Amino acid sequence: MSAKEAVLTLLQAIKADTLECQALQALLVRQEKLLSQADAKALAAINTEVMASLARLGEHARERSALLQGLGVDPNEQGMAKLIAKLPTHMADKAAPLWQQLGSQLAHCKTLNERNGQILASQRELLGELSGQGLVDYGHGR
Repeated sequence: MSAKEAVLTLLQAIKADTLECQALQALLVRQEKLLSQADAKALAAINTEVMASLARLGEHARERSALLQGLGVDPNEQGMAKLIAKLPTHMADKAAPLWQQLGSQLAHCKTLNERNGQILASQRELLGELSGQGLVDYGHGR
């Protein structure tokens, strides 16, 4: 693959990941609502979708890393910045905002995911406290 093809592939992958992040954000918002509703069946289904989306994003990140390495830059933020700086202006003007958008979306997904994790941890803690006080009966001993 030529350097130009690799850069175009990289840009297409970044665009695809921004769409994947948008879908993941919607899933995480739905997941939060389901956590508050304690809808175990729907929650299990959405968790499967969230995990699949995260797996796709992880695979895409590995592919981006390989493309960046193939282009002779480090597979990280600094490498991407270096690559963008080397691009012709018309390509850099497209690549920089795409890369920034992906970073913002990934950070937002992380925030949503962490918030959902905190909700789940709080629910588990409350359930533990209730079960420790004998208020929740799981069919054991009563």
